[in-house]
Amino acid sequence: MKKIISKIFDKSSPPLLIAEISANHNGSFNNAKKLIFIAKKYGADIVKLQTYEPKNMTINIARKDFIVKHGLWKNYKLWDLYKKAQTPLVWQKKLFDYARKINMPCFSTPYDDEGVDLLEKIETPIYKISSFEMNDISLINKICKTGKPLIISTGLAELKDIE
Repeated sequence: MKKIISKIFDKSSPPLLIAEISANHNGSFNNAKKLIFIAKKYGADIVKLQTYEPKNMTINIARKDFIVKHGLWKNYKLWDLYKKAQTPLVWQKKLFDYARKINMPCFSTPYDDEGVDLLEKIETPIYKISSFEMNDISLINKICKTGKPLIISTGLAELKDIE
């Protein structure tokens, strides 16, 4: 894993292929394992999960502020979207263990303190912050205290947010 981490931050290394598992498991633990296996089989360098539970992202309510207004998930409650997309916390250790078993480096994006605490217990080697959380200074500080490398996504950010 140290080799992968050094490649991430080495400008002379070729790009790494990070296989984002995200919600592509469609709510199936076995699908999540298969996706890790397929990523390994077809040459991905590392796989990335997401670590959260809906209760830490939103509330289960149907008010207009909690309804998706555009895109593929239009008219879904945020709760339902996060529930469908989650990689349950109870799967995390098993998926990390499976990835280690097949020698596939694995890390995750936590969205809250509970996620960071869990990922520390299962010894994630690196963290990624999503662009939605790039200004969550408390979360970033908690991760920085682990002393592990951190990637911060800026995909949905404006330049003023990045600065």
